[in-house]
This record gives sequence, structure tokens and C-alpha cells, in this order.
Amino acid sequence: MGKLVLGAWPGGTAYADHLNAKLRDFVGRQQMMFVRTGERDEAHLRAGTPGFVRALDAWRLTWPEYGVEIKDGDRVGVLFVDLVQELVGIHVNGRASLVEPAAMRAAHPELGLVNERWAVVDVEGVIVQPSPQRYIRAQSRCVTT
Repeated sequence: MGKLVLGAWPGGTAYADHLNAKLRDFVGRQQMMFVRTGERDEAHLRAGTPGFVRALDAWRLTWPEYGVEIKDGDRVGVLFVDLVQELVGIHVNGRASLVEPAAMRAAHPELGLVNERWAVVDVEGVIVQPSPQRYIRAQSRCVTT
């Protein structure tokens, strides 16, 4: 069904159509991410304690959605950047849906008490870029005051 392209990521950019076990573990440890919808030219920060964003399986990501930026059916891009331990940037692209609390509790009791709407992204593509700090440095040189 899917191709498991991603093993160890040092060395070069890697692509996949889903989240392998290593990437699902990585996502579960993150405390922040940036979310961009296809209709906007801006990204929004989402943050919380480790585990606030989770991979439900190899094909779906979820997090509590407090904002109103995401609508059912939106194309979204989610960016995770780790500049301390893994030194990697991970882009997850897919299509979003919003799930109400009662439906999320029924479908995923392992999430515990669920009182907010949840964004669920059906993963269509994953890009892993090692050494994201070089891209950040390059972008910061382009910004003028």
C-alpha cells in the first residue's frame, strides 16, 4: 500500500506517503508545530505539552483545534522543526477534517477527556529535511528591516 522510504534521516531529504513508526514517535514528542491551509499565505502556531499532536496511525494526524482557520476538506501543511535533538524538519501534507468531541471520544478513547474539536489530517505526503537550521538561517538573511 505505502512505501516505507524513511529509515535514518541524516544525509538527505526523504519522501513518503505516510508516517512510519519513527516519524509517529517523533510527532508524539513535539511541543509545537506550524499549520498552513491551502487558502492562506500564513502559518499558525499550535503548541502544547508533548503528545498534544498525535499520529492516530500511519495515515492520520490529530490535535485539538481551538482556532477557526481550518475547515473540513482544507488542504493543510503541518511543519515540525526540531533544532535541538533530531535536527530535522518534517512537513506533513494532507486534507483536514474537523471532528466533534463526542465523535472523537467514541472513536479514540485512548485520547482521554476530549472537550474540543479535533483536526484530523489524512496524510498524503511527508517530507523529511535534515539540518533545518541551514534553511532557517538562509530565510533570516532574506528578511530586511
